[in-house]
Amino acid sequence: MQVLFISVDLENDGIVTLRKYVEYFNKDFIGLSMSSKTLEELTKSVGVYFKKVSSTDDIDFYDHTGTVFIVGKDSRLIGIYSPPFNEKNIKNDITQLLSLND
Repeated sequence: MQVLFISVDLENDGIVTLRKYVEYFNKDFIGLSMSSKTLEELTKSVGVYFKKVSSTDDIDFYDHTGTVFIVGKDSRLIGIYSPPFNEKNIKNDITQLLSLND
């Protein structure tokens, strides 16, 4: 299993900034940035949104969907979790999904 952290701040999230975000959450996550066109296509295809809501000095703040998507090795969507998250249910589901792929 691999977690992808996808940046929505295309203007300011260079590799160094993206690495800091990823390491804040978990050093084993993979940070991902993409072109604005690709990001727009991805967000529309999975039904999420993001929007810059304010800026302070050189920091932009975004509102965005907080959904977690589980995608199989074949790139098919196999799970969607929206806040508030129930960690026990997510852990049980992931454990079950991983056992199916053994």
